[in-house]
Amino acid sequence: DLLALSRIERQQEQGSISFAQEELPEIINAAITSSLDIAKEAGVAIETSQIPNINFICNFGLIQQALFNLIENAIKY
Repeated sequence: DLLALSRIERQQEQGSISFAQEELPEIINAAITSSLDIAKEAGVAIETSQIPNINFICNFGLIQQALFNLIENAIKY
């Protein structure tokens, strides 16, 4: 997490963080998919209800990483 934060800060300073129109369900599903192994090891099931189809401008990878971190912390703690 600290390495990722350092990388993000470096990219921000260099102006190399890109933003694009993204769909919320795609980002959430990618974060959940990344979390499935951790959840399985912990004996936790991840369930979602209907995710609204919201489009917004963001950096897909950064938002996915933030959601992954939230899910991982929820499983661990």
